Amino acid sequence: MVNICCVPYCKGNYKTGPKVSVYSFPKEDELRQRWIISIGRKNFEPSKNSK
Repeated sequence: MVNICCVPYCKGNYKTGPKVSVYSFPKEDELRQRWIISIGRKNFEPSKNSK
């Protein structure tokens, strides 16, 4: 499975971009919501495979 960053305009992990680490979203609701807000994607709901 290919890991691609879900953050808008992130060029990490593409052939021409820098190598970055990607992480699964936290399971703890409060921390997960803070991550979602920080990403800044309108109406974004991460799946179990989102990174």
